[in-house]
Amino acid sequence: MSKKVIEKLEEFIRENASDQKNHWLRTGFWIRKIYPDANDEMYIASIGHDIERLFPLEKEEVQPKDSGWDDEKFNLWHGGRSAKYLEKLLLEFGYDNKESIVRIKRLVTSHEVGGNDEQNAVKDADSISFLENNVDKFIDWIPRFGKESIIKKFDYMFNRINSQKAKEIARSLHKKAIKKIGIS
Repeated sequence: MSKKVIEKLEEFIRENASDQKNHWLRTGFWIRKIYPDANDEMYIASIGHDIERLFPLEKEEVQPKDSGWDDEKFNLWHGGRSAKYLEKLLLEFGYDNKESIVRIKRLVTSHEVGGNDEQNAVKDADSISFLENNVDKFIDWIPRFGKESIIKKFDYMFNRINSQKAKEIARSLHKKAIKKIGIS
């Protein structure tokens, strides 16, 4: 993997994902912290897991109705769309290892639902980073979604973690998140 490609992707995220850059880049931090053997493909998938949010829907695209935080159909659509846009960026940045891109796309597509060990690792890193960086944003959404729904999201992000090491790191973040809502 070209270090230059990774640097270009990190720069793209810093410049374009203003409100999400910390979450995305910290997901990359957590994949390397929790899984020291994580390869560059896992790192790229971790920082690019939500990249589709930077691209408006195209005319022919239909976004499925999101029926909840754990809606598998929506989550797979979101992951697949992120994989598509991440592939476009990697190719633009000069990365042309097709086999590697296919692996990265699989990791991104399943970052919400997991699957094999690497897919679960990306999901775990995403959950920790979410609890570290997105809690205040979701608390601001309480008037729109309700307190119970936001608690459900925080619980969902914590409970979907597979590894014990990741769960231990996330436990205190989850407790802080619930406490911020006003529930001990």
